[in-house]
Amino acid sequence: MYSRSARFATEPLFTWEGTMGVVQSLLIALVALLAVAAARHYSMLHFFGIKQILQGRAGNAMTDSGELDSSGILGIIRHPWYLAVFILLWAQDLNLAKIIINLVLSAYLLIGTLLEERKLVLEFAEQYKLYQRRVSMFIPFQWLASKLHG
Repeated sequence: MYSRSARFATEPLFTWEGTMGVVQSLLIALVALLAVAAARHYSMLHFFGIKQILQGRAGNAMTDSGELDSSGILGIIRHPWYLAVFILLWAQDLNLAKIIINLVLSAYLLIGTLLEERKLVLEFAEQYKLYQRRVSMFIPFQWLASKLHG
C-alpha cells in the first residue's frame, strides 16, 4: 500500500528547471573548480591514507611539506573541498527526504569542519590563528573585502 506521507516525501519541492538549470550547471562547474584547485595543494597519498601506511604512523598535515599552505585557493577559503560538498548536497532536485538528509549532512560537515579547525590550531598554533583571521572558512568574504578595498 502506498501511503500519503511516503508520496509526499518523494514529491519534488524544488527542481532546477529553466534558468535555474543554468545556475545548477554553474554550481557543478564551481564544485569541479574547487576540487581541482584544492587537490593541487594537498598530498593525495596522505588524503587516501597511503602515506600513513607507508610510513607506519599517522601524519598531521595534508601537504607534502607538512607545512601550512595558504597559497592558491587556500588563500581565498580555508575549506574548498567542504564547500564543494555543501554545494553538491544542495545543487540537486530536492524533496522532503533529501532536504532532511542534506540538513543532517550539512550539520555533520559543519561540526567536522569546526573540529578540524581545532585540530589545526593545535597543530599550527598562532600561524593557523593568523590564517583564520585572514582567510574565510567557506565563503570568501575576507578575500572579496581585500579586493574591494584594494
